[in-house]
Amino acid sequence: PAATSASELLDAIAVAHGQVWVAGEADSPATGGRPLIERYRGGAWQPASLPSSAGSNWTDLYGLAVSRNGTVWAVGTYLDKPRGDNNNALILRGRGTSWTVDRGPDPGSGGNILGGVTVIGGQLWAAGIYDNGGSELPLIERR
Repeated sequence: PAATSASELLDAIAVAHGQVWVAGEADSPATGGRPLIERYRGGAWQPASLPSSAGSNWTDLYGLAVSRNGTVWAVGTYLDKPRGDNNNALILRGRGTSWTVDRGPDPGSGGNILGGVTVIGGQLWAAGIYDNGGSELPLIERR
């Protein structure tokens, strides 16, 4: 679809149930980076309407997965500007046009970034990195 911001970067793709999902970041000089999810269904792209609590001024989504029941999961990071300059893990859950934010744990004292996600046997697995005082360490979360 035509870009609705200054630039858009797509970082993730998932295909399931006759639909294609893409996710990333839409940048604008006025609002900064915002999360972006679009769905290709019935021959047309449809942008997802994400909740306003889906991150702060700098947000990016890096991973997408679709479960057997059609729930779409997107993971990434958002900048926690009011409380510092740390990246926090972001998990979004979508079903059709309804999206919610699922707060994941942020184990590091610095940045927490989720870069990939998959659904195995009904369980959600996400992987990324976290910063614990200057060292980037592997981060794996399961729900």
